[in-house]
Amino acid sequence: RRIDRHHDPVVLRYAAEQFSPESVTKFVVMVSDFRGHRARADLKKEILSPQSQDLRELAQDYARQNIHVLAVQTGTRSIAEHLFKEHLWIHEETFDQAPVMLAEAIKRLILAYHKVVV
Repeated sequence: RRIDRHHDPVVLRYAAEQFSPESVTKFVVMVSDFRGHRARADLKKEILSPQSQDLRELAQDYARQNIHVLAVQTGTRSIAEHLFKEHLWIHEETFDQAPVMLAEAIKRLILAYHKVVV
């Protein structure tokens, strides 16, 4: 289902509820253009917009809870790199490589954050 950019913070806010209390390794993979149909002409204004700042703060809050967000940016403007620690940009030139890029990004997350519980 396509969700407008305005709803990205709302969708991400409920992601934490999807994990069981016993979960140790928690990742959220969010695919979005992070701008919706009302994109600002000035990229800096988009990055500083209230919706973008909400996303940044929510991802930082999640990281403190050991929930790591991988933001998969689609489209022509790279905004996710300014908002998320873990990000991947898929655009026209990299689209064919997207499955491999996504697998590598998830692999990096697992190696960096997975904790084995014995």
